[in-house]
Amino acid sequence: MKILVTGATGFIGSHLFRTLVRMGHECVGMDNQFIETDVEWAYKFAEENKNAQFFLGDEGDCSNGWNVFKICKNFSPDVIFNLAVMCLPHSLIEPIENYSKNIEMTTNIVQEATKRNIRLVHFSSSEVY
Repeated sequence: MKILVTGATGFIGSHLFRTLVRMGHECVGMDNQFIETDVEWAYKFAEENKNAQFFLGDEGDCSNGWNVFKICKNFSPDVIFNLAVMCLPHSLIEPIENYSKNIEMTTNIVQEATKRNIRLVHFSSSEVY
């Protein structure tokens, strides 16, 4: 199965991504790297696993609809696991930007999933509160 994981280098997303690849699925991960995490594992994991590919930084930003469109068009995933979210601490500093980015990311992902008839699994966390 071809699977797109957004928020792929976050705590839950990284574990999900690695598990899916190890199960034999072909996976693409997107992450805007807003939270600066160590992504060396992602590059190494992609080198070691032909079924793993990442789009990180600006290229992996789901709030840019063009990125989501391009990856869905070229990769044609069967499923999208959406874990893309702006972090809770950021919402306390920049609440309007945080809200807007979260809406943009979710809207772009839902639009592509709907348009292309891709199954969407949407994760939730403390950020929704």
